[in-house]
Amino acid sequence: MRSPSSSSKAWAIGFVLLAVYVVETRNWRVLLWSMPLASLFYPVSPVLMGAIVNLLSSPVVVGFTNAAALIIGLSQLSKVIGVPFPRSDRYLADLWHVVEQIGATHWPTLAFAVGAYLLIWGLRRISGAIPGVLIAVVVATAISAAIGFERKVDVPLNDIEDQAFVDTARAAPS
Repeated sequence: MRSPSSSSKAWAIGFVLLAVYVVETRNWRVLLWSMPLASLFYPVSPVLMGAIVNLLSSPVVVGFTNAAALIIGLSQLSKVIGVPFPRSDRYLADLWHVVEQIGATHWPTLAFAVGAYLLIWGLRRISGAIPGVLIAVVVATAISAAIGFERKVDVPLNDIEDQAFVDTARAAPS
């Protein structure tokens, strides 16, 4: 089997960096600017980025990729148990705050996450050619729509105790 080229490693590292930035800052507009720029640099990437990545040792690249995977994976913990994830400059403190909220787990959300994971795992055991993640997303979405899982509720602003939020909501254009 052929090992990945330096250019493909550079693109993978760049994509991981972009994904971490977008997930952590929730600045989706970055994608609108990065995709056209990426299309401009792609033809010259073997010359530019491949040479830069070749200067990094393999353990550094693997360590960086694993660290990004851990940050992305652990930031999903709050979504799996259905509790808010605070945003501050201290990631580990924010993560600890999520762990402290485990007692407030939203059980239906956890059931969806576990069910999707089990479906992906089961389909992978049957055959690696089956797109388990895609099937799990479609099934979870269909079940969610069928049972009305989202259940949005309109709340009058007078019922909200946080005055700063009420002021912000009233100032926002409708």
